[in-house]
Amino acid sequence: MVVRPRADTDDQALVALADRERLGGYPPPGVDLSIEPGWIGSWVAEDDGALVGHVALRTEISDSVSRHAAAILGIDEDQLAVIKRLLVTADHRGHGIGRQLLDIAVGHATRAGLVPILDTWIESPDSMHFWAFTMDEGAR
Repeated sequence: MVVRPRADTDDQALVALADRERLGGYPPPGVDLSIEPGWIGSWVAEDDGALVGHVALRTEISDSVSRHAAAILGIDEDQLAVIKRLLVTADHRGHGIGRQLLDIAVGHATRAGLVPILDTWIESPDSMHFWAFTMDEGAR
């Protein structure tokens, strides 16, 4: 298993991965995994040539979220980076791939002098399970 920066040639495989992996409701229908404005990093996990995971990091955040997060953290809004689109295929979950992807995004944000925050879809049982487990394991 290799985690590497996302390449433009990964787009079709990521669309297929998202369509195939709508387990637990994530990603919700209509979520676009293409690169969006403000993205400062995007990584994929690859196993035997097949994409099995993805995470992205961006600095463009909705005004309400950035104001709220900055106020809670006691920092300026321009110091925030949001972790988005964390996805691991069902058959590769439970092997630390999500943790690796998360660690890469957090490390990239930290090295850039940014404070990472999470954008997650709370209606997804799989997402809530992952974050509960991650927090129990001592996430930052």
